[in-house]
Amino acid sequence: MQNKKPLGLVLIAIYCAIWGTAMIPLGCMSSMAAGVPGMPAYAAPLGMFVLAFGVAMIAGAYGIWTVQPWGRTYNIWLELATVPLNLLSLVGLMPGGKVTAGDRITAIICLILTVVIVKYLTSDGVKRFFGQSAETM
Repeated sequence: MQNKKPLGLVLIAIYCAIWGTAMIPLGCMSSMAAGVPGMPAYAAPLGMFVLAFGVAMIAGAYGIWTVQPWGRTYNIWLELATVPLNLLSLVGLMPGGKVTAGDRITAIICLILTVVIVKYLTSDGVKRFFGQSAETM
């Protein structure tokens, strides 16, 4: 392991940490709001999913920040898991929900970020930094 992390890895770790930290309280609030009369039945499972994904994002940030051997591959799969979610948000994730232009722009930006992050994490230089061969995903 080298002492100096590439800037791309630092930015990815910060990005994952910020999103993970934001998703945990949102997931908790959604789960708790499920008990409020009039809330849809999917609020609790959705909240638990968001909470779990937030924890997964923080684990990914840790793996990248500390240059763990599993961190690169874990983050690739984590980013790929966001693709269907972003595609769903382009057409409306919730039944009866309205999709605004801002929602679409956000989803497109997230999709572009996912492509950039996965492309970066699969580059030969990053693989070597993590001590992995070029044949590794």
